[in-house]
Amino acid sequence: MNDRLPVRDELYLLAHNESGKPLIAMPLLGLGLAAALLIELTMSRHVDVDFDKVVTRPQPANFSQRSLSSIANNALSELYRSRNRPPSPVNVLLVWSEDIYERVRGELLAANLVSPITVRRFGLLSGTEYRSDEAAIVRSRTALRRVVMSEASPSAEDAALCGLLVDLQLERSLHLNVNAGWLRQMLKSIGARQPIPIRRIVDALTEAVRYKSTHGTI
Repeated sequence: MNDRLPVRDELYLLAHNESGKPLIAMPLLGLGLAAALLIELTMSRHVDVDFDKVVTRPQPANFSQRSLSSIANNALSELYRSRNRPPSPVNVLLVWSEDIYERVRGELLAANLVSPITVRRFGLLSGTEYRSDEAAIVRSRTALRRVVMSEASPSAEDAALCGLLVDLQLERSLHLNVNAGWLRQMLKSIGARQPIPIRRIVDALTEAVRYKSTHGTI
């Protein structure tokens, strides 16, 4: 697993097509990336999801936040500041989703896994597209395809990604020539193997998506 990227980065890569365009609505993708980040902080035991609250865990005396990425560090600092009144996971996702897309893209730009491309149409400059590194996409896609086809046992990160993909309706990003209903069921089954706190985050994602849909922002 040493060559695998953080869950949020793999989700970003899988959620875009070859030309760098998102496969789903941006507000929805923002919520998915926020959920991925919260899952990472939970997996690394920095936070816990205790029913309807996101609570920070006590850290060892020798713990340094410098060991975290900038995105994770900022997110954890926000949660520390609110530890006396822990927020709900739904609220965390709604708040983080506002700017996490640009932050994750910046992280991938710095790692040379996303490249800015100036696009011309009819001989005129029309803007910038951000195209993902094809090899990185293939690595992420191949790892999940092997898990789905029972060629490899899912890691915790794989299970998290499977749960996120099916919740965001991104299963087509795996480019598997199989029955769509079967694929969704397999992704659900793999995602259901996650620990209870992780499943609570995925449930919170479902609720956050419903909230934004109800309020006309998706």
